[in-house]
Amino acid sequence: MCVETHLIPVFGSKFLIKEAEVQDFVFAKCGDGCSICTVKQMVGILKMIVKYASKHAGWPYPLWEIRYPRGETHRRIQLFTENQQKRLLSYVINDKSALSLGIFLALCTGMRIGEVCALRWKDLNLSEGSLFVSSTLSAIFVKEGKTWMSKNVLSSPKTLTSKREIPLIPQLVDALKRRRTSDDEYAFVLTNSRKPVGVRCYRNYYYHLLMRLNLPKKNFHSLRHTFATRCIENKYDLKTISTLLGHSRTSITLDLYVHPNTMQKRRCLQQMYSSLMKS
Repeated sequence: MCVETHLIPVFGSKFLIKEAEVQDFVFAKCGDGCSICTVKQMVGILKMIVKYASKHAGWPYPLWEIRYPRGETHRRIQLFTENQQKRLLSYVINDKSALSLGIFLALCTGMRIGEVCALRWKDLNLSEGSLFVSSTLSAIFVKEGKTWMSKNVLSSPKTLTSKREIPLIPQLVDALKRRRTSDDEYAFVLTNSRKPVGVRCYRNYYYHLLMRLNLPKKNFHSLRHTFATRCIENKYDLKTISTLLGHSRTSITLDLYVHPNTMQKRRCLQQMYSSLMKS
């Protein structure tokens, strides 16, 4: 299950797997709430597969040096600056395509790409201004004869906390209402039909949009990281942020997103000193 669900969708079509790709995979999985132990097991299985392919099929066998959270996670997290985030938001707010709703949702709710692609109109309550994350879409590889084929699979989120209710801001509710063209409750939000847009296809759409807007190429998960980081910067309640993201523990949110910068450290020390001098 680990191979089909986690490894094949990311590495199944690759011949040479680079260290940076494995490192990004590790931090993405940790960001999705997988434990360090689970992620290490995934990487261990990947290493065994590559080693077997090297021995029996002549594949290259790279020696990866992979870092795992805690201390260094934040160094690899990709974020959009506030200005870049505003440019992206400005586009998706005014765009008429239903596809751009996925980016709007990720920027304003922190939803994962699989959750966005799996969202159906039945999962939304626009009169109340909320949605319920009940499923996720994954791209897996299945073998048909001698050929491996990519297939989109709709499934339940991997953890109980990933199933969650998220309130929607009025601007997002308005955008959803304007771009709905189907009365079918089981139609997917991004396509307005019962056929979803695949995760790989939607990722390509996202990258093309970044290129069109002259924005840096950052992975889709960066939208989730950006959402969480802005919430932290604005001093929102940590438990609320963790619940919105679907993390099983607030410690996951802390490890991934709470990293004081030099200015914050300086301010903390100055406040401590000023407090002492007043007494």
